Amino acid sequence: GEKRSLAGFSKEAQAKMNQESTFNIFRYALQDSYGNYMDEPAGKYADTFVNFAFSNTKPKALAADAMVALNLWMYISHVLYDTVTKCEASTNSSPMGVFSSSGALAQAIDEAAAFWIGDSQQTGDSRTGHLLYALTEKIGESFGQDTNGQVLVNTNILKLLNNAKSTVTFVNACGPRSNTHLVLRVIVDKIIIQMTIPLIQNLLYNLKVYDAGRVKLYALSVVPLIAGCNPSSYSYLKAILIDGEYHARDFSDVVKALQSSYSCLGLSCSEIGTYNGIACDDRNTAFVSMGGYLPTHNVMEHAKIDIDILQIQIFMKMRAYGAAKECYMYGRNSYKGDERRSLRDFSTSIYRQVIPQYKTYTQYYDDLDYAHTLILQAFEEEPPFSYISSDQKHEIVIKTLQHMVMGMYALRGLYDANNLCSMEDDSSNTKAEISWDEGAAFLIGSLAREDNKLGDGVLLYSFANEMCPFFDTCTKWRSGVSRVSKELVTLLYAGQAELESRNCQALVKTTNEINSLLYVPLFQGALYYSSMNQDLAAGSPEGTRAAAFIFSRAILPVINVADRTSASVIDVNLDFDSNYKPIPDGLEAVFGAFETAVQNMDGVDCTDIGSFGTMNACQGGSGSESKGKRSGARFICLSHCMLFVTLILFHLVW
Repeated sequence: GEKRSLAGFSKEAQAKMNQESTFNIFRYALQDSYGNYMDEPAGKYADTFVNFAFSNTKPKALAADAMVALNLWMYISHVLYDTVTKCEASTNSSPMGVFSSSGALAQAIDEAAAFWIGDSQQTGDSRTGHLLYALTEKIGESFGQDTNGQVLVNTNILKLLNNAKSTVTFVNACGPRSNTHLVLRVIVDKIIIQMTIPLIQNLLYNLKVYDAGRVKLYALSVVPLIAGCNPSSYSYLKAILIDGEYHARDFSDVVKALQSSYSCLGLSCSEIGTYNGIACDDRNTAFVSMGGYLPTHNVMEHAKIDIDILQIQIFMKMRAYGAAKECYMYGRNSYKGDERRSLRDFSTSIYRQVIPQYKTYTQYYDDLDYAHTLILQAFEEEPPFSYISSDQKHEIVIKTLQHMVMGMYALRGLYDANNLCSMEDDSSNTKAEISWDEGAAFLIGSLAREDNKLGDGVLLYSFANEMCPFFDTCTKWRSGVSRVSKELVTLLYAGQAELESRNCQALVKTTNEINSLLYVPLFQGALYYSSMNQDLAAGSPEGTRAAAFIFSRAILPVINVADRTSASVIDVNLDFDSNYKPIPDGLEAVFGAFETAVQNMDGVDCTDIGSFGTMNACQGGSGSESKGKRSGARFICLSHCMLFVTLILFHLVW
């Protein structure tokens, strides 16, 4: 048969792996504005680095190490993900197709094991063998991971490979209506996480011994993964370790940035181990502040759902729509026990019925799963998205997830807490506290920072911060943080205290305040993107047109209740119809419609929305004088005013 080659594993990657998640995160992280890495297509980054090592380094052992850590590592990832894809395809095929593919799936997993271990490898021996098993044994011993004659990573990987093989070989595996592909997907992702450990260990080791060539190699094998879960650390590490030259003086900061990414990669300090004084202590991630809000209970796994959105953004940008849809449908980063949360589950959940306005939305769209429908229409390019550009497809999927799916599902947690609060038993009160913190996690996420300097967040809290400079609604006490975000955190703390004291009546008021507050960034988004579209022609491919459409759809149902005429104006002007010019009635008409709607909505103040240039939602036209229900920023004091004062004093001292 045809011979395999390590070079071919990389050169053929673009053709074979173009819809696979891990490969596309690497390609996204390494490519320049032309789609290249070192003047070659980013998809063949491994082959490019190997050739560079052959031509520019002595001895040539670096090239051999690169073939294993880059070419072979990614190809094993491909074999495993391809097995998941084929299992899912078999699930949707005829029984004959399922029967004939069962043995092939098991063989593929055996091939992955063979590529990991090699031919001459002895169990637990770092001196025999030449592939990733041997590499893992050698570096694992240096990090104190060899406890039973074989380093723990190899033990875990072999166990997971056996689990994967068993999963695809039991009776009717990957058959019609089988969930085998879901189980297999989780196992494969766990294998990839374990496969990452020896790469991180080698990077740390070579940072310590200051081997510049291998620092570059192992940075190339690790840092791109961080782009998919911790953008700020990725940017810092890439600038120093991949694009620039590492210096020993950078050691402490580089290690700190690496260790800060362990959690989002699914790892811990104990799994990495320690080498020659490189200390690492797992931080207490159970109670890490989210955008300034400190939860009572451990909801960090809930908060990691924002990493799914971040990765879907990456896949959409890379036009890896298969990977994006898989991430949406099945989830990747947020776990509930042994099962994953998925954004699809959020957008189709029956538990949203607890939210007061949910019925308003379903009646307006005549669809219980209106957001899910929009996302699938965009993925499949079905009407009204039959002729969308790639930028528009990106905006429809991402903006719908951020502002139609996550906001509604977050409210579900808050209103669940309200219902549980009134129950007398302690168990219900604990459940209420957890539900409240879950709602906060789904509004803020794991990536948001209180000072917003890193700008990594992708949920509503961070979008409000993104909008505040354009609408002059940033706080004066901390640049880059919106009044909405600050007030949201204050209200979340108020609800936390009300649950602790079981002041359920006050909790209802707080929850309704949050509900109203969440409309503000949606109004801002609709107005901002409307202003960007007023000069576009019919059929324009700009993503801003799709963004304006989604923001309008996120608030039209409640605007329709407040004022049907305003809803009609907004619907027509922000509709997604490529046959017509956007904003046909002009920007003043759109702002005027929003102004009228806001004046008829309880709990929403146009002064909270602010002004965009000479336009504002209080007047719908030019001018600077506010006509809002209240002047200035809304400054709420609920039943727990002392808590609010304490928070302000804490921030001033901090």
